[in-house]
Parts: sequence; C-alpha cells; structure tokens
Amino acid sequence: MDAIDQLLANLSQTAKTNPPKPSTSGSVDPLIAQIKAEQIQSEQEKQREIDLRRQQQEQLKQQRLEQLQQQRRAALQQRAKAWLAQLDPNTAEGRWFEEFACNYSSKLEAAIAYLEALEDLNHLHP
Repeated sequence: MDAIDQLLANLSQTAKTNPPKPSTSGSVDPLIAQIKAEQIQSEQEKQREIDLRRQQQEQLKQQRLEQLQQQRRAALQQRAKAWLAQLDPNTAEGRWFEEFACNYSSKLEAAIAYLEALEDLNHLHP
C-alpha cells in the first residue's frame, strides 16, 4: 500500500500545483457577446436621450420664435390702428393708401403690411 499511498500523494500534489483550467470554449464567448450587446444597447439609449433632448430644445426654440412673431404682429397691429386713426384720406398719402389697400382684405391688413415694409426699410437703411 505504500506505493499506492505515494501515488495518491503525488497526484494530490500535482492537482494542487496545476489546477485544471476552466473550459473557455463554451462560457467566455457568450459572456463577451452579452457584454458587447449591453454596451451597444447602452450607447443606443444614450443617443436616443441626446436626440430627444435636441428635439425638445428645437421645439422650445420654435415655440419661442412663434411667440415672438405673435408679439411683433400684435405690436404692428396696434401701431397700424393708431396710424389709420390719424391718416387723412384727403392727403396724397391718404389717397395712395386707399388705392394700396384695395389689394388687401382690410385696411388694417394693408396698414400692417405698409408699416412692416417701412420697418424693414428702416432696418436696411438706418
């Protein structure tokens, strides 16, 4: 039995110094693939969040622009009403405006267009 005991001791010592290597063929590749898939999914989620934020900012910008245009239109409308109230139809400007207004649905719309054009000219030639 000494030889058997010696053989078992040698096998035990060999097992301790050279433990069996885990099998890499079946477990590592799926794990790497899963990690890569998770990274891709995470990047796609981040990109969707970035796109969503960008879209929200663009919508806010568009809403603000529309709001500013409405305010400008309201201010022009008030100015046009005041201008029409002081316009004398018996002057050259009054007669010209009467003819000009024929192309619009109302004198107010014509006055708004006229004042807007004057405003644009003033911005071009201060």
